[in-house]
Amino acid sequence: MISKPTFGSKKPTVHYVLRPSCYAIIFHSSSSKIAIIQKGERYFLPGGRMEGKETKEDCLHRELLEELGWVIEIDQYIGNVMRYFYAEKEDTYYLNDGFFYIANMVHKQTEISEENHILKWMSPSLAVELLIHDHQKWAVEQALLLQKQKGSPSM
Repeated sequence: MISKPTFGSKKPTVHYVLRPSCYAIIFHSSSSKIAIIQKGERYFLPGGRMEGKETKEDCLHRELLEELGWVIEIDQYIGNVMRYFYAEKEDTYYLNDGFFYIANMVHKQTEISEENHILKWMSPSLAVELLIHDHQKWAVEQALLLQKQKGSPSM
């Protein structure tokens, strides 16, 4: 069995709630910047937890429509990583089972339904500095490697 990269540390006496989630790295069509969500003073990749029995792809499409108002197409799978963390607002320990993809914006379809989510375009290096979750930083770095392998302009 191949082990997945895992971030955070598991506390042995704590019960973790499994939280399958999907996230997108979206490169700007005319620059090397990527889409990042700012929520207050915190920064995240677009995406979020899977609901019910939705597929990973359905989750990603729904989350990007909710957070950015965008219809997207999924370009490439990046990878799957785990992250142990504590959500203070919910007073819950989670094990995030994160699935990451490179995606492209097809068109803006609607207004954002999550008002406190602000779209920021930033360089991948700045995103890696500002993202609060280590597994999201990992995904940005992996996306850059994949883009370079494809022969995209240097980032």
